[in-house]
Amino acid sequence: MTTATYAVPLGIPRFKSWLPTGQPNIFGKANIYVAGTSTADVSYPTYDDAIAGTNANPNPLILDATGEGTLFLQAGRSYKLIVTDANNVVLPGGTMDDITPAGTADGELPRTAFAAVKLGTQTGFVATPKLVGWTVQRDSLSEWDGANNRVQVKYAGVYLILAALEVADASAHVAVTPSIYLNGNLIGSSVWVTTAPVGDHMTIVVSKLVAMNVGDFIDIRAQGSANTSVFGTPSSAWAMLRTS
Repeated sequence: MTTATYAVPLGIPRFKSWLPTGQPNIFGKANIYVAGTSTADVSYPTYDDAIAGTNANPNPLILDATGEGTLFLQAGRSYKLIVTDANNVVLPGGTMDDITPAGTADGELPRTAFAAVKLGTQTGFVATPKLVGWTVQRDSLSEWDGANNRVQVKYAGVYLILAALEVADASAHVAVTPSIYLNGNLIGSSVWVTTAPVGDHMTIVVSKLVAMNVGDFIDIRAQGSANTSVFGTPSSAWAMLRTS
């Protein structure tokens, strides 16, 4: 398949189709063609695949049980999209021609939409270790670096990072500090000082708005004591969005 300089998701963060009844287009089909023709073209499951022209989606792409599917299109080309229901009936308004991926709907580059939840309890925070064991829920541009437990951005811009950690410590008067790190450097933190009775749980939130360049990376860390725990619950999560 051909390569591209950059690619754009059709739908942010995923393409979603609805039936005329207002119900999700369950197991509907998204057919991709070269613009103005009936010649089949390709979409891709991830940003990286679209850039490299690898691992193309099946065509048509069968939408899931929520009427959604992930379709990345290569920039610099034009497409036609025909959406049908599960029985191959074209939906009203389901034919869209001359789609030219040049960024998001407002003409900008595609935006990061990342979210992850902590999996498993982590203990021992004397040396401000990195939080590990994240379950990624959203990663619109495939920017998650699982080997290093961080997000590495593909576009320069201003990013909002928001993290929440459910923590506890077995001792009183311990400062537990969740932190946001940019390229290995501290850029934002919050603090909770434990009090008796010890072992109580607290959810601490930290946020930061920061300008980033291509290739910059963010990870989440915490400082406390050898007895500090960060719990693998829905309360321990973080999200990241490119705002501009």
